[in-house]
Amino acid sequence: MVSEDGRWLAANAGHWAQRPELKLISSAPGQPARVLTQSHDPAWAEVDRLRPERFSFRNRHGDNIPAYVFKPSGWQASDRRPAVVYTYGGPLNDRHSVETDSFQPTGYLFAMYMAVRHGYVMVTVDPRGHSNYGRRFAGANWEQPGQPQSEDLEDLHRYMAANLGVDPARVGLNGWSFGGFQTQYTMYTKPDLFAAGIAGAGPTEWENYNSWYSGRTIGPVDRKKPVLRKYSLLPLAKGLKKPLLLVHGMLDPNVLYQDTVNVYRALMEAGKQPLVDLFLDPDGEHAMGGAVKTVGWHRKYEAFWLQQLGRAQP
Repeated sequence: MVSEDGRWLAANAGHWAQRPELKLISSAPGQPARVLTQSHDPAWAEVDRLRPERFSFRNRHGDNIPAYVFKPSGWQASDRRPAVVYTYGGPLNDRHSVETDSFQPTGYLFAMYMAVRHGYVMVTVDPRGHSNYGRRFAGANWEQPGQPQSEDLEDLHRYMAANLGVDPARVGLNGWSFGGFQTQYTMYTKPDLFAAGIAGAGPTEWENYNSWYSGRTIGPVDRKKPVLRKYSLLPLAKGLKKPLLLVHGMLDPNVLYQDTVNVYRALMEAGKQPLVDLFLDPDGEHAMGGAVKTVGWHRKYEAFWLQQLGRAQP
């Protein structure tokens, strides 16, 4: 907001290194900005242990794919550390997962924790399909949901092995909602790429999902015909080769819990029992929050990654 005389600008601005606050900025040369609010809990400083680094890489099609990485203390490019990639890859209004004031619980806070506590390299990425990167980038899902993102994730995996000091045999994949779909799609169609996956609340049968979303993201919708069934994950599930944890709130009104039940059934019918586990919140909705709180499900994630990917060497 700018004053009528143009002398003052009020803005809510911040980034990873400086938390967003309302600031009053003068047009007069040399006059420092005044911070008008103090809205952040001082206790944050006790857990704000590490800052990520922004980076980008070129995918096989020449697109610039944005990401950030938490590098643990003592990190060197020659390391062979375990790593986890957090992805979304679908429309998300005007927000990115990778932005300077984003504190997404899994992609940022839990990633910081795993880097500090266990020495993991933790990456959050916005592959093609994510909104607000331009029409061609955001429209990549159309009539091929999952495919462009899995290509970008494969290219990211290669980049991480060459540049981020990770062991390519110990990289996990995690996502929620569309990212849960994307994690499953990649684990089923590129089964040797990631060592393990956690898929949260992912739509597995798009005809069960909202028309307004799938009709502008996945493909044409006709409620009289199962035109979206060809994008179902159920026929692909038999390709799974590595451990997969499926997570869902059983009262989810957005992505139906039945979607996870159906893909779980397909996995059982394909003989994947040794590879698949379920973690359910009996009272949880799309963001969980019932019997399973945020800390609880991330404790589950921590145990899963340590079991499947091991610990970093000191």
